[in-house]
Amino acid sequence: MQTTKNGQARETSIDRLQNLVDRLTKEDVRADHSRRSVHRTPFVRPVTVRITGTNETSIFAFSKNISPVGIGLILEDSLPERTIATLTIHTLSNRQVHIRSELRWCQPFGNGWSITGWKFITEVRD
Repeated sequence: MQTTKNGQARETSIDRLQNLVDRLTKEDVRADHSRRSVHRTPFVRPVTVRITGTNETSIFAFSKNISPVGIGLILEDSLPERTIATLTIHTLSNRQVHIRSELRWCQPFGNGWSITGWKFITEVRD
């Protein structure tokens, strides 16, 4: 806040942006903790979701957070719950980690995107 010549407080552009960012992050925290049973660590990496079966398909995603039991992904698509897929998590060392996982929940995230929760089943070795 800035103070005007007559001593009144005036909201600045930075104050308005700070308030906006605070609202957005509080919304994110509320949505994140609503179904969490295990602490998750923020974790942003590219992930490929490979669904095998009759119509094998791959979907590009980004991780949001991770724990020893699962991972949160943001997809530009939606999938049915209980979908089984191999998640390929790309690492900073150009290696890939492959984990067979089950989609536990999928919710709209805006503009055709979905936020999803995956439960790890087992590591898939190369």
